[in-house]
Amino acid sequence: DIFYDEPDDSLFKEIFSRQTFTLFKILEKSLKLYVSQIGFKIRIVKFEKENDT
Repeated sequence: DIFYDEPDDSLFKEIFSRQTFTLFKILEKSLKLYVSQIGFKIRIVKFEKENDT
Protein backbone atom coordinates (compact mmCIF):
# COMPACT_ATOMS: atom_id res chain seq x y z
CA ASP A 1 0.00 0.00 0.00
CA ILE A 2 1.63 3.27 -1.11
CA PHE A 3 -0.46 5.23 1.39
CA TYR A 4 0.77 3.48 4.55
CA ASP A 5 2.47 6.56 6.01
CA GLU A 6 -0.14 9.10 4.93
CA PRO A 7 -2.63 10.50 7.48
CA ASP A 8 -6.31 9.61 7.03
CA ASP A 9 -7.17 13.14 5.82
CA SER A 10 -4.28 13.29 3.35
CA LEU A 11 -4.98 14.98 0.02
CA PHE A 12 -2.63 12.43 -1.52
CA LYS A 13 -5.05 9.67 -0.57
CA GLU A 14 -8.02 11.69 -1.77
CA ILE A 15 -6.52 12.54 -5.16
CA PHE A 16 -4.87 9.27 -6.06
CA SER A 17 -7.22 6.63 -4.63
CA ARG A 18 -8.77 5.61 -7.95
CA GLN A 19 -10.56 8.93 -8.22
CA THR A 20 -12.05 9.92 -11.55
CA PHE A 21 -12.13 13.56 -12.52
CA THR A 22 -14.97 14.73 -14.74
CA LEU A 23 -13.27 17.97 -15.72
CA PHE A 24 -9.62 18.80 -16.28
CA LYS A 25 -10.09 21.97 -14.19
CA ILE A 26 -11.03 19.88 -11.15
CA LEU A 27 -7.94 17.70 -11.56
CA GLU A 28 -5.73 20.76 -12.06
CA LYS A 29 -7.11 22.46 -8.93
CA SER A 30 -6.66 19.29 -6.85
CA LEU A 31 -3.09 18.77 -8.02
CA LYS A 32 -2.14 22.41 -7.40
CA LEU A 33 -3.55 22.23 -3.89
CA TYR A 34 -1.70 18.99 -3.14
CA VAL A 35 1.69 20.09 -4.49
CA SER A 36 1.47 23.45 -2.72
CA GLN A 37 0.98 21.62 0.58
CA ILE A 38 4.11 19.53 0.06
CA GLY A 39 6.20 22.46 -1.24
CA PHE A 40 6.34 21.73 -4.96
CA LYS A 41 5.11 23.43 -8.10
CA ILE A 42 3.69 21.84 -11.23
CA ARG A 43 3.63 22.82 -14.87
CA ILE A 44 0.62 21.68 -16.82
CA VAL A 45 0.85 21.29 -20.58
CA LYS A 46 -2.31 20.71 -22.58
CA PHE A 47 -2.61 19.68 -26.19
CA GLU A 48 -5.31 18.46 -28.50
CA LYS A 49 -4.97 15.48 -30.75
CA GLU A 50 -5.43 16.25 -34.42
CA ASN A 51 -7.89 14.19 -36.42
CA ASP A 52 -6.31 12.36 -39.37
CA THR A 53 -9.40 12.47 -41.57
